[in-house]
Amino acid sequence: MITYSNVGNLNYLELEQHRLHHGIKPRSVHFPLNLPYQQGLIFSDCAFNVYYLPVPPDLNAKEIKTWQQVGNINLQMVSFFFDEAPFIADFRQTSWSRIGGRYPMSKGELLTWQLKYTLEYCVDSSSGITYVRVTVLNTSDTALDAVVRMLASKPKEVTVFDYHYCPYRWDNSRFAQLIPAENIPEVVSNDGFIVKLNDEFSYKPEDFNTRFGCSRPYVAGPEMQIREGTNFVKFSRKLDPGASASFTIAIRFEGSNAQAAAAGDFDAVCAGVAAYWDRISGGTVARFGSDSLTDTFYAVQWNNLQLLLELESARLGGRVCQPCQGGSSERFFVWTWEAVEAMRPMIRLGYFDAVKKVLDFIFRLQDGGYPPEGEFTSLHGSIGTTGPRWARTTGAALQLAVEYAMCSNDQEFIREYTPKILLAARWILGEVKATQKYNPDGSKAVGFGVMPVAVASDGDRGRILTMTDVVSLQGVLAAAKFLESINAPEYAEIASGAEEYRQNLLAAIASLARGDGYISRRIPSDGENIALSFERAFGGGLAYLEVFDPRDPVFASVIPYTERTRFSGRFCSPLFDRIHYIGNTELQMFKHYLKLGEWKKALLAAGTFRSCAMTPDLYLLQERYSEISDVFTPWQPNASNNGRYLDLLISGLYFEDRNNQFILAGGIAPAEFASGGEFSLNPLHTVGGKVQFSIKNGVLSLKRDNAFVKGTRFRLPEYFRFEPDGNFIKALPDNTFELLQDANEFSGRITLHNLF
Repeated sequence: MITYSNVGNLNYLELEQHRLHHGIKPRSVHFPLNLPYQQGLIFSDCAFNVYYLPVPPDLNAKEIKTWQQVGNINLQMVSFFFDEAPFIADFRQTSWSRIGGRYPMSKGELLTWQLKYTLEYCVDSSSGITYVRVTVLNTSDTALDAVVRMLASKPKEVTVFDYHYCPYRWDNSRFAQLIPAENIPEVVSNDGFIVKLNDEFSYKPEDFNTRFGCSRPYVAGPEMQIREGTNFVKFSRKLDPGASASFTIAIRFEGSNAQAAAAGDFDAVCAGVAAYWDRISGGTVARFGSDSLTDTFYAVQWNNLQLLLELESARLGGRVCQPCQGGSSERFFVWTWEAVEAMRPMIRLGYFDAVKKVLDFIFRLQDGGYPPEGEFTSLHGSIGTTGPRWARTTGAALQLAVEYAMCSNDQEFIREYTPKILLAARWILGEVKATQKYNPDGSKAVGFGVMPVAVASDGDRGRILTMTDVVSLQGVLAAAKFLESINAPEYAEIASGAEEYRQNLLAAIASLARGDGYISRRIPSDGENIALSFERAFGGGLAYLEVFDPRDPVFASVIPYTERTRFSGRFCSPLFDRIHYIGNTELQMFKHYLKLGEWKKALLAAGTFRSCAMTPDLYLLQERYSEISDVFTPWQPNASNNGRYLDLLISGLYFEDRNNQFILAGGIAPAEFASGGEFSLNPLHTVGGKVQFSIKNGVLSLKRDNAFVKGTRFRLPEYFRFEPDGNFIKALPDNTFELLQDANEFSGRITLHNLF
């Protein structure tokens, strides 16, 4: 079994055989079709259903009435069934792709008894109408009857979808819950199908699988058979050998334009959808070596926009852009830290309007009635969340606000938000000041100067340094950097407080460290509740390396210890029952390994993220992975892992290690480079200025509108040879290069070597 401890024994060609290949691939289950800034989500799924998921405003995870409301939500759904004696398509036999490669339009196929059914889904960008085109192809050498039935329904959500920790399933037990709806989709084009409304039928078991034989699969098992039904719409016609025919329906889910006329040309609608998404792109043009990997880059950022809802909030004072974490059963709440994870890379890609809207929502939670939970002295200035009340949300919000301000240079935002940033930073510093307590002998008490007991995550309450203090410290450090950049008079106050906090956190960490490399993530305290699965996944102290350098002697043994005792093969966050938290720690480790120059480990971490967190066909992210179930898909799609994935791709080309130290091309595997494709980002918005990076035709070039200062260092992986142009770059050991003068750009030849 490949592990981070033994991957160094492989050469780069051997590593490539393992890097992107592990067990089962997660299956695409819930595919988003809707436009950004809607009141709900529109999904197609792997069993050919398409449905509207409403999101009521002002839901609060701490209120019983919220859960009562959620439990009584009805969906708007349209489902499809196949053959004369109708059966439900087994989702394990369907195959899927995105229309146009990257756009939020889906195409599913089912081949059964020599009839190929193709269903294509999209939401019109001008009207919000959902279109489904159904095509049936006769692949046999005899004429066959093509029959497709459709049912519009309005089931209660809890009866058709399980809570997200259950693997997906769809069979006739779900069908029993499909209460027919009054509004029937409109048929807008029809290639010769006879349409029968209000179709009723009754079949016996022997009516199914009549074409079954040794050369054809037994498709419609008893659990997939629909033996009786009413209120169906039946489409039927005879198809000659090799012939195909289509029909298209228009569905007016909630939120569509009721006055808009339905279009009859599905391809024209798709062309309009593609043009719409291209038009609202953030502006960064990128390549990642292959068309498919490049498509993931666009698909994922657009999915983040799809997960931004626009709701009318009485509690928060009007219309808000509410970020959705994704999936189905927990789309109702906002986890501020997760929203920040989703949106930070979007800043670098130029989505300033979207990020600003999310910041407006997040900062409405500052003293907005959804505070973090903990033994705090005050809540004034803190930023909460409508979901579980994590204590790190204020620090996370500070990071997003500061990065937006410094990358966008939005002066209006800076004027409006500087007081809010100060208020949030002072709240954190005030709470850690309050824990600066001394023992009777004058020594510092345990946990001196760090956060008090608080809710650290969904499963933890206590003094959880990795979950609460690391992010809180990151927030005040970011605030200090921002205040310095605008010459704010409060800079000295916040910078001094942040450094004091950093030193106190370091002392607390040192008090928890063991000689073997283990550092507890928590200070034991009264009133704590520790989730075993979180302790297993996040108990190795790796999060400390987010604010402390892995090369610091204090942390020299943390990574080797964690690799030996916490990781499971290629996975960095095992939870339970061969289920892994996927994405978060793999991204952290990718960056840590880049900093340490452990290139093979970095590639393994990146490959694990790419192959186990993302579905290979529709590019959907999820943050749990099961080694035994391909349809265990909690929170699919997943906004925070969308952000982490974008961060992975960006950092793999251009990564700031420390001040004036950068790693270039650290995520490009030798095999990917050898394919001859282009790698580029243009532009990438950074705190240091807009960056253009490219590797094309064997030439690496880097530009920034603000000059890289003399002494800036760039490092490349050991398997690249770089020969810089000009005489203002000096080669150093470890494939590192240093600028001998200020420079806005440089370039040079790049080739592979030392692969064995």
